[in-house]
Amino acid sequence: MQNLTQRRRGLKTQIIGSFLFTVILILNIASWFFYSRTRDYFDNELGKTLIGLAKSGSELIDADFLEFLRPGYESGEFYKELRLNLEILQNNFSVNRLFIIDGSFKTLLDTKVDAPIGISPPHLKINLREVNAALSGKAVYSTLYRGYDENLYKSAYAPVFDKRDRVAAVVCVDASPGFLQVIDRIENLIITLNFLSIVAAIIVSLVLARSILKPVRVLLDAAQRVSRGDFSQPVATSSKSEIGFLAQVFNSMQENIKTKEERLKKLKLLAEGKAESIQSYNDYILRSITHGILTCDLNGTPDIMSNNAC
Repeated sequence: MQNLTQRRRGLKTQIIGSFLFTVILILNIASWFFYSRTRDYFDNELGKTLIGLAKSGSELIDADFLEFLRPGYESGEFYKELRLNLEILQNNFSVNRLFIIDGSFKTLLDTKVDAPIGISPPHLKINLREVNAALSGKAVYSTLYRGYDENLYKSAYAPVFDKRDRVAAVVCVDASPGFLQVIDRIENLIITLNFLSIVAAIIVSLVLARSILKPVRVLLDAAQRVSRGDFSQPVATSSKSEIGFLAQVFNSMQENIKTKEERLKKLKLLAEGKAESIQSYNDYILRSITHGILTCDLNGTPDIMSNNAC
């Protein structure tokens, strides 16, 4: 009874293990789905915040004074005052940088580096569509993108209009890469955990399936062998589950059938021997009778006839 209980627990453990790994796989897929949705929501909300910051920066700029932002004017009062105001926005909102570009993608001011006026930031090439949209008068933000340093970035662009409502420049805002790297690490962690969980689920599922199906195949082959009358080989199994118990019952049944078949063979041989003895005895009696004897079966056909019956 105790062995049977242990076997049942063994198969129960296999079934529960398969179920748990299936659930883990589903949960991993669900976690990736919710992470993607959360990232999209965060992307949109961060983009709106960056656009608001870029618009705030554009409102600080008087387009008529942009002519003072020329190469060599980095020490001018307007340049210093405007940079100070943009740096205040940068520090208050903890962004990576704010900078201003003109229609030819040349930098007019940059809060992050002491770059001279007139250079072209290389990462603008990644967001040409958004920059062109800002130059056409629309405030936009980019999707999360990887810069040339492989870090995750997000930018927003707001136009600066002159008195005739023409775009004179564009204020650009880059979100802090240190903050965005948290998203990157979470994504990498989820991808790693999902990959490891899927691999583990596949391996364990294959092992469990093999541990269940292999003894079943052995029992199937044994049943086919017994159906052909071959009782020579017992089922060999080391499983301690219900399948192992079933194999033992099958072996017991096979042994019983084999024993009964051997008894039937012995009874058959004994019956054949007795039949031959009776036939020999009948022949002896018939030879001993001097008169003719003729017997018929139920259809009237002669069955037994002595030699003298002729």
